[in-house]
Amino acid sequence: MEKQKCSYQLAMLIKEVYLMSMSSMEEQISKFGITPQQLITIKLIAHNNGMQHSDLCREMNLSKGTVSGIIKRLMEKGMVEKKPIDSDKRNNIIVFTDKGREFAYSIRHEMNDTFKNIFKTSSEDDIQRYIDTLKEMIYKMKGST
Repeated sequence: MEKQKCSYQLAMLIKEVYLMSMSSMEEQISKFGITPQQLITIKLIAHNNGMQHSDLCREMNLSKGTVSGIIKRLMEKGMVEKKPIDSDKRNNIIVFTDKGREFAYSIRHEMNDTFKNIFKTSSEDDIQRYIDTLKEMIYKMKGST
């Protein structure tokens, strides 16, 4: 198969995997009243013990306006708040409220179960191979831009 055709097929398969995993995730998180993007934001804040707006934009590959909307809705739900950074008064760090911290902890277990279910028919070797292949693809894609 020619390279261009293979590249297109690969892109479509990646899109299909993404859509299927997002659908499964949306099904699980809908009962919590949050969107997948809000969940990803919560995950990033949890893993980094708070994040600046610009860092969230970069990590999520989203515009400032989109991330602002996500943060605004999470603030309205009482899950996050903005705190000034002592060393840089112009910027804030987005951190969890007590409610947000509790929520992040509880949903983590739900998501772990969801992803275990998605990959239940894959062996550990299969999963490691998927990880290695995707990391290599990301590395090569970043190098080509």
